[in-house]
Parts: sequence; C-alpha cells; structure tokens
Amino acid sequence: MSDGTSTGTRRVADIRSGTSSSNPSFITPLGNKVLFAADDGSKGTELWSADCSTGAASLVADLYVGGIGSAPDNLQVLGGKVVFTSIPMGSLYITDGTTAGTVLIATLSSLSSMTVANGFAWFCAAATGAGAEL
Repeated sequence: MSDGTSTGTRRVADIRSGTSSSNPSFITPLGNKVLFAADDGSKGTELWSADCSTGAASLVADLYVGGIGSAPDNLQVLGGKVVFTSIPMGSLYITDGTTAGTVLIATLSSLSSMTVANGFAWFCAAATGAGAEL
C-alpha cells in the first residue's frame, strides 16, 4: 500500500510465507477495506480482505475447501457490496467482506466477463442447450 511517497509505501501482509508469491489480484475497494484474490499456499486462491487503516489482511471465505481454491475473479462493487465470479465452480457470489456476508447468488455454466452498470451485474454465461450469452 502507498500514500504516494516512498516512505509511505510498504508491504501489507505476507499471505504466503517463504519465497513463493500469493499472487494477489482483482484488488477492489469496499468501505474501509480492499478485497482481493490470493493464494496462501494451502487453500488455493480464495477471497481475502485487508483493512485500509491497519493493513491487516485476513481470509474472507474458503469457498472451495481444499488446495485448489475457488479462484475469485471479476470483483466488482455493486450497491455497497462486491459481486464476483468463481470460474472453476461457475458461481456468482456477493459479499459484504465478511464470511457470514458472502453468499452464493447462482451457479451458472461458463460464467465469465462481468461488469457492473446502472445497479446491475452484467455477465456472460451459457444456458442449457445454448452457447454463452449476455
């Protein structure tokens, strides 16, 4: 994190200790925290949060238990929450940044390419007997 100065720039957390990277991605603001996908080396890539005041990072939810991970993708702010996809599971989730507030909305086939516009999440998914559509 950085305040725009060299002295105000630092690492937030060592999510995957050792020389391997946690590969944080899809960093998305939500209130006084940021949500992101990261791999701690044991759960696979899952949803994490970091407090913007302290920089403390923690796992939000282990959505796909085991070493593979749910691979959260396409994190987008929607109405004070974050909506995201989980590609391996074909799932659409919404979260308030807490474990209890992370909810499965739908399981869809070939879920991909999502954005938020005019208060709605827009995404591409396949329907039974059809190819991928909006």
